Amino acid sequence: STAAIVGPLLGGVLVAGAGVAGAYAFDVLSFVVALVCIALMHRTPDPEPSDASPLTDAAAGLRFAISQPALIGTYVIDIAAMIFAFPVALFPAMGIQWGGAHATSLLYTGIAIGALLASLLSGWTGRVQRHGRMVVIAALLWGLFIVGLGFTSSLWLAMLCLIFAGAADMLSALFRGVIWNHSVPNAMRGRLSGIEMMSYLTGPLLGNARAGWVASMTSIPVSLWSGGVICMLAVLITALLLPTFWRYRTAVAPR
Repeated sequence: STAAIVGPLLGGVLVAGAGVAGAYAFDVLSFVVALVCIALMHRTPDPEPSDASPLTDAAAGLRFAISQPALIGTYVIDIAAMIFAFPVALFPAMGIQWGGAHATSLLYTGIAIGALLASLLSGWTGRVQRHGRMVVIAALLWGLFIVGLGFTSSLWLAMLCLIFAGAADMLSALFRGVIWNHSVPNAMRGRLSGIEMMSYLTGPLLGNARAGWVASMTSIPVSLWSGGVICMLAVLITALLLPTFWRYRTAVAPR
């Protein structure tokens, strides 16, 4: 979250001071650090041999996920939130009306600021038992604040909506992680992590495509608030169709 806050702010400063070319040049130079870190890595041990093919392993993981309504609920809600209510592709166009690169860089930090604040104030989550219900509520709040973003007329109101949306998204991710950790046996963690990774990789990309396409056909505000409304409807439908997920709970660990 800290990197997601500092990075866009630094990008805005670089674009304003050195232009787009200067910002990309700095980005290229920053990868030298990553290359040095890779060069310093020691050889990793070879994986344990297995008779099963990768496709067989993947199929076993998919069958296990389908057999667990709580897991399916987390995947569906995460994908719905990202596809229907992911606003990031619209930030440059929104930033133009509020000052250009500086405003755009602020918009990019909003969700990360909310996520960081939610993380720092997350001590109360250890007392929560109904994790499925909290995932649903957090996803509904994400959609609600994206709806609010569609009706904002100033940069600071937009930032406020994004900060609250980022906090809701972080809480959703936190409780989804608890459900995964309690539901997935060790032997399945790698396979289920692959399914989770597909959600992380495809959801935001499809969400950006949807947001940009709808905005081009209508307007930026319509793209934002309509996506938020659809997200909330998808979350509610998921909770109704998967009552086991809605009722999912774990015991609070002793303190």
